[in-house]
Amino acid sequence: MKKMFAGLIGYTDKEIKELWESAIFVIDTNVLTNFFKVSSHDYIATLLKILSDLKEKNRLWIPHQVALEFLYNYEKNMYKPKKGIESLSEKLINLEQNATKAFATLKSEHPSVNVDNFKIILDDFNAISNKISALEKKEISDLPNPKVIKENIFSLLDGIIGQPYSQERINEIEKQGKERYSQEIPPGFEDAKKEDIRIFGRLKYQQKYGDLICWNQIIDYVKNSDNPSPIIFITEEKKKDWWEHGENKKIKRPQPQLIQEFLLETEQSFYMYRTDNFVKYTKQFLEFDVTEEQEENVSKTVEQLRETENHEDLASNIEVKSNSRLLKEEFNNTSNDYFISYNNFYNQRMSDYLSPETKKRFLDRISITSNSSLSEKEKTLAMDISFQLVVEEALSGILDHYIDLTDQISNIDSSFEINAKELLNNLPESDTVKVKLLLREINKIEKELQAYTLG
Repeated sequence: MKKMFAGLIGYTDKEIKELWESAIFVIDTNVLTNFFKVSSHDYIATLLKILSDLKEKNRLWIPHQVALEFLYNYEKNMYKPKKGIESLSEKLINLEQNATKAFATLKSEHPSVNVDNFKIILDDFNAISNKISALEKKEISDLPNPKVIKENIFSLLDGIIGQPYSQERINEIEKQGKERYSQEIPPGFEDAKKEDIRIFGRLKYQQKYGDLICWNQIIDYVKNSDNPSPIIFITEEKKKDWWEHGENKKIKRPQPQLIQEFLLETEQSFYMYRTDNFVKYTKQFLEFDVTEEQEENVSKTVEQLRETENHEDLASNIEVKSNSRLLKEEFNNTSNDYFISYNNFYNQRMSDYLSPETKKRFLDRISITSNSSLSEKEKTLAMDISFQLVVEEALSGILDHYIDLTDQISNIDSSFEINAKELLNNLPESDTVKVKLLLREINKIEKELQAYTLG
């Protein structure tokens, strides 16, 4: 029975322990590119040490498809932390420029108004700008060196990359992929809309089949091995063609179909972890020298990476039409009702969408700012910035919950689906307004669902 339904039954604690003791570890492209996206030296050192130790024990292997995708993508990620710091500094310094423009505009439009007493604010902005510039230089100088990271990863990958497929084999996989994707057989069907073609050397493949090519390379690696071993796959992938999702689209477990297919093809076990759990269990099962501080640092860093990715996904998927009829109806003469400040932010509804780590970071920022030697204006600015960062972190979870609820209510009343699509296509640019509007609509739908349930 266990072999027939391994994907659905899962593994016992004993089987997981045995899996860790004998498995070959395979690293996904996104785990490798993330080395360039972080500013934490400890994260890089901890993860590289673990992977290097696995390589020394002949327990680390990289599919050719993973290495190829990494080499195509790592350069555009090499300087992301530096660009992020520069972008934040530019936005903050622009506050001074905007204030100067505001005085000039007021003087030309209302020449009778005396604004001299307010110009002292410009001196405060100038002092803040100088501090920001100095802080920017320091933060950039403290970042990990991307060229050193590149050298370390190249060294890690050297000698453990699998061979590429022939063009005939790729053509065969793409033919299978067309049928698999139409039936949503994992992995890769979430990429079905990709249209780009990649050509490298004598090989050509459709990028929508990249995950499926990688999957087949892992299976073939085990099938062709003189000493077949289980596989533990480490990935930061989150889509449902790799993971089964539970409530609120949270990852529940690896796709059961993947575990079952791997067993049928290789007679070996397969399992998956994301980076933080991978580090956690290397300490538990392999007794690697990982301190609690290192484990916590990896967890926090990975959480920040995922939050950033969620914001990028949100920005690419939502079309903003700020002058639409809907927004005029929703926000005409009611802007104060939709303004959220950090003073009233921590209500229960908002905090439900924040992790304990995010809440702690926010409170720590406020505590440090409140006890600092900054002026009151500087403290207010710093708190506003901290608040905006937290709002951005909460937004993706709120949006996911809203979409889930509209899916539920639409099965009862189809008009909700139409309203939801219109709302999502016309969300305002301000994240704070987005959050307040979505929370209000979530509250309405929850009451409707409750009423239908009671009825």
